[in-house]
Amino acid sequence: MQSFLLRQRSFVVVLQNLVESQIHIVVQFVWQCLVHYLYWTKAGLATNCEISRNSKNDRKNYFYPDLPKAYQISQFDKPLCEHGYVEIEDDEGNPKKIRLTRIHIEEDAGKLNHNEFGGGSLVDLNRAGVPLIESVSEPDIRSAGEAERYLRKLKSIFEYIEVSDCKMQEGSLRADVNVSVRKKGATEFGTRTEMKNMNSFRSIVRAIDYEANRQIDVLEEGGVIEQTTLRWDDVSGIFPRSRFSSNSFIWRIYSKYKR
Repeated sequence: MQSFLLRQRSFVVVLQNLVESQIHIVVQFVWQCLVHYLYWTKAGLATNCEISRNSKNDRKNYFYPDLPKAYQISQFDKPLCEHGYVEIEDDEGNPKKIRLTRIHIEEDAGKLNHNEFGGGSLVDLNRAGVPLIESVSEPDIRSAGEAERYLRKLKSIFEYIEVSDCKMQEGSLRADVNVSVRKKGATEFGTRTEMKNMNSFRSIVRAIDYEANRQIDVLEEGGVIEQTTLRWDDVSGIFPRSRFSSNSFIWRIYSKYKR
């Protein structure tokens, strides 16, 4: 009986420490958001966005194995900035606007390092919980070349206004790339696949070209594109499937952190 009570007390202590740690993470995240709000506003103005007068944070209740509290704080229906655009040149050299749906804040996750031979994974939590901004574009990009020019334009803007150093090799600038194909003349977009956390222009261009051609081959053979998240291996040029991806409603967005 004594031994059981001791184990029970230690379990309560662990729970208490865990709750205090989660509260500290949330408070620290919100405080850093307030400190850096000026930088995110500058990013919105520099990309011709409308700055929201009323913004709030939400809880994305999708399990994150690389976040200590297992969920992510983000923004869903009331982001900081909306309806912007940046101007680039298309593949023919003509001016083209790439619309920005939104710029929102969320906390960064850690980094999972997968051991494909041993079957395990290591978690790097050094960047977990750090606030970042995510800019989301409309599906206006029609080629890998346009995607590269769009990202380089964003990088030059953010560097010039000193929002970020944009060192891609250090993870200061990363891109999640969505790719889909459709027949010429079709109005509806095809099923998309997503490539997460890409940090090299060269890799992004290669991955887009590869994935677009793969989808075309699948459709021409009568197959169906599955909505998945892919991880680009720049050495082998393959996509080991990471996880099934769906829309944010499946992720259960909770408006928990209102401002």
